[in-house]
Amino acid sequence: MVTTETKAMSLLLSLRGTTLLELMLTLSIIAVLLLVAIPTGIEWRTKIRAEVTINQLFASIRYAQSEAIRLGKRVILCPTTQGERCAADWSTGYMIFVDQNGDRTVADRSQVLAVYRLQLAGATLRWHGSRSQAYFEWVPSGLHRQQNGTFVYCSQRDNAYQQRRGLIVSKTGRVRFAPFEGSGLQPC
Repeated sequence: MVTTETKAMSLLLSLRGTTLLELMLTLSIIAVLLLVAIPTGIEWRTKIRAEVTINQLFASIRYAQSEAIRLGKRVILCPTTQGERCAADWSTGYMIFVDQNGDRTVADRSQVLAVYRLQLAGATLRWHGSRSQAYFEWVPSGLHRQQNGTFVYCSQRDNAYQQRRGLIVSKTGRVRFAPFEGSGLQPC
């Protein structure tokens, strides 16, 4: 006959905890999985940031060109720090505005069409062009008047997962993405 005491004893014997060996094995498997997943996540995030920055710049160039045609006025795209005047560094951001008097300055805040502030976290966005001008100007016909060259996005130099992306602007204003491998992109 089975007593309550015997049932309790058999229940206690059947409930067994994990051993230290099993726990260490489980933790080592988790550690290996994390060692594989974390670098992949960093590389993926770096790649996505590069793609988003170059795609946003591509869309901005197209937008500036279409606004010049739509408004029938000169439109400027230039780097900026505060969104009020043109600067020299594309890595901080850029703006698009209507150039009312042809002097490439913002005469009235209402003429600013868009301001893009970039948070590149150590990355850079540089212009390598045929002329030294750090702005683009579109005339009412939609033609680009200045220069041809390449925008180069480079992620952090010390990052093992460095990403380079390029955007080529032709003299006529045509914009295309630079191929990744063997593209001849300027060094970071």
